[in-house]
Formats: sequence, C-alpha cells, structure tokens
Amino acid sequence: MRPSPRVRLSASIVDVLDSFIESVRPELIVDRKVEDGCCDLTLNELRDLIETAASCQSPKEPLSIQLLRYLPVTAAGDVGIASMTAATLGEALETGVRFLPLVFTLFDCHQYSSGNKVVVEMRCRHDLGETCNAVLTELQAGLFRNMAFFAQHAPQSSNKTRYRMRLSFSHEPQGDKQAYREIFGEVPDFGQATNCFSLSKQVLRQSLLTANRVTHSALIKTLEERLHRYGVSESVSDRVRNLIRKALVEGELLTSEEMALRLFMSSRTLNRRLEKENTHIRLLMDQARLEYAKRLLQTTSLPISTVANKSGYKNPSSFSRAFKRYFDVSPGQCRS
Repeated sequence: MRPSPRVRLSASIVDVLDSFIESVRPELIVDRKVEDGCCDLTLNELRDLIETAASCQSPKEPLSIQLLRYLPVTAAGDVGIASMTAATLGEALETGVRFLPLVFTLFDCHQYSSGNKVVVEMRCRHDLGETCNAVLTELQAGLFRNMAFFAQHAPQSSNKTRYRMRLSFSHEPQGDKQAYREIFGEVPDFGQATNCFSLSKQVLRQSLLTANRVTHSALIKTLEERLHRYGVSESVSDRVRNLIRKALVEGELLTSEEMALRLFMSSRTLNRRLEKENTHIRLLMDQARLEYAKRLLQTTSLPISTVANKSGYKNPSSFSRAFKRYFDVSPGQCRS
C-alpha cells in the first residue's frame, strides 16, 4: 500500500481545530510535532481532523467561519507577519501568495491582473472530499480577507474606499449562506468553475497600518531561505521576469534599481545572483518586454507605435529592429 502524501499546515490552524474537538472529544487529541510553525500531516490525518472538528461544532454555520473568528493573520506564522508588515495591501497579497507553500501546501495559488482588479485563483492539489476541500479553501480566502483590516485602519486610508472582496467557490455553501457576510463582507458565488477571489487595484494600493520595512525585509529573507530548504524556491531570474511582466501589464517601466528594491536586495546583490544563473538584468528586461509586445500584437489591434511605447520602447524603429532580431519576424508580420 502506498503511503498517504503529507502536507504542511499552520500549527495555529491545527490548534484551533483541536480546541473544537477537545471541548467534546478530548480523548481524540494527539501530540504533534511542530516545525517552523507548522504541523506535518498525512492527507488522512488532515481529513479526519477536519471532519471530526465539523462534527463537534454548530451545524448552523460553516466551520470555516467558526474557525476564522479565532484565527488572526498571524495564524500563518512568519508568512502572516511578513504580509502585515508590507507597505501596501497589494504587497501583502503578493507576499501571502508567494510564501503560501510554507504554511498551506495543499494549495497552488496563481495571481494575475484582469482589468482594474487582481484575481487570485486557488487550486487544491488533493481531493479530500467536498467538506474538507470547502473548509480549507474558505479558510485560505478568509485569512487573505483579514489583511484588509490593516488597510482600513491605516492613517492614509480613504473613507470612500470599499474593501470589497469578490469570491467564487466551486463547492456549495457549507451552512447558512448569509453567515459568510461576517468574514467576507458579502455572500460568495457558489458552484462556480474555479475557486478564486478578486480585489480592485485601487484597494490594493492602500497603505497598511502595520507596515514596517525593516521587519518585512528581514522576514522575506528568512522565508526565502525556508522555501529553499523545502525545495520550492524559484530562481531569481524567474522572479525578475514575473516582476517585469506584472509591471508592464500595470503600465510601469521598472528600472533595475526599482526591481532590486522590490526584491528586497541591493542592485549589486541582484546582479551577482543573476550572474550565477548565467543571465543579466538587461537581457531579462529585453526578453520580457518583447514577449509582452508580441502578446499585444496578437491579441489587440493597437498601432505598432503604441505597442512599442507600452513595451518600454520610445522609438518605434528601435522596437521593430529589436523585435525582428529576437523573433526573426517583424512586428507587422507577427500580427498578420
């Protein structure tokens, strides 16, 4: 028989689940080893834990809502603290998505821009049954939603800003639908094709009450080392590519100094680490800009001069030469 796969889950979440069980079935509580603020569980252990907790609590409202009343942002340990010390809600979201594998290995998260909003899609790697999948998906979205508190109460926060989070879940409601308003502010859309939530870019630009650049930078370094230890780290060049793509979509043209700052390292360190990966910042910038330009040419009817400008080229002729050199076809041929 093949052993059940193992997953990491924040020890704080496990503790709250255990506290629900202990009030009714104390004999079922077991001691668990905690490392880096997480418990290592088999899928069967995780399923049993959630199903037992669900059987011990009120059936009138979703278990996730009951759990989230006792789970602050710091329930995600260093990942939660790194998020709440970010400069903006958008940076907090990026931090949470990036380092989620350290505290919630059951999910893959993908963040992308869509018009005036940012969408985070959540995909469960294993099927634990509808109840367990639903509870864990709602927990994950709820912990992200809790970050809005630190933006709403920041001194710079606008009273006119609506911290609205739109949610779509593939499962059906796990209790009274109206109970979801307490945590999420509105009732999610259930029975959808994917699990995702979205926030407007205006909201994501809001500063956080708990922003602390020194603490945030120190924690990012610690979390990066932890990612490497668990074998889920991404290369620096991949992070630079993703940063450039995201900036281009949002109409930004980042300098190498700005990229280094957003990656929490000096320009010298960034260049040195890219050299170890046999690449350099200029090459990555050119590749990302030209690939973005190709996408615009193939998916929009924008004039070539506009595509060039959006891709960071002030001179359309220079853009055309660089495009032909990289793709071996001209921008016009690529469109046709």
